[in-house]
This record gives sequence, C-alpha cells and structure tokens, in this order.
Amino acid sequence: MNQLSRIMEERGVSTRELARRSGITLSTIRKLRRDESPLAKGSLHTWAHLARALEVTLDELAGESDGRI
Repeated sequence: MNQLSRIMEERGVSTRELARRSGITLSTIRKLRRDESPLAKGSLHTWAHLARALEVTLDELAGESDGRI
C-alpha cells in the first residue's frame, strides 16, 4: 500500500470522494493508488490538488514527516 492509499484509508476517503473533492479524475487516482512509487507519476499540480483535498501537506503525501523530500 502506498502513502496515498494509507492516507485515504486513515481518513475514510473513497477514491470517488477524493476525485470529487480534488477535481482529479477517478482513473488518475486509481493509477496513482496502484503504483508502489506513484510520486514519479503525476504532475505537481495533481499532487497539490490531492494533498489539499486530503488536508495534508505534500510532504505528508510523499511520506516525509521531517519536511525533507
């Protein structure tokens, strides 16, 4: 399970709900959730929208808790 999936599970947010909140397509979110290293995929724009919708920082979404990527 990658960090995106972990955060979604912790917050009880479905893929469909995240798509609605973020404006990112279901298919894009599904692809990012399937990939074990999704940060190499997707644009910064996409990740910023997902982070905002999940109410986390980009660092948290990247799995970095000390603020360094």
